Amino acid sequence: LAGGDDPFGVSLRLGGYLSEGLFASFEIGRVASEDGDATLSNTLALTYDLGPVSLDLETRLGFPDAAELAPTTELSGTLRYQLTPLLAVEGGATISTPAAEARFGVTLRW
Repeated sequence: LAGGDDPFGVSLRLGGYLSEGLFASFEIGRVASEDGDATLSNTLALTYDLGPVSLDLETRLGFPDAAELAPTTELSGTLRYQLTPLLAVEGGATISTPAAEARFGVTLRW
């Protein structure tokens, strides 16, 4: 997990259904950055599926520099609506320690 031309990472994700339509997962991972430092992150994700509407919530705690132990946090949410089996729209937002963003998307399947 150190140096090289291509950053390399290893993660383990465990998850399961807590109830009908509610899926939870936890992931712990370690990724080598381009400068050779290793980044450790923990992610907790929930997906709630209500037929054509689904809600994804995710929180992440990352440690970009293991020597300093100064964590970065991130909270993300996405709402998706399935219009037809071939067409869906979604919108979401992410709030994190370094920045925030909003997203909108359309999914086409064929």
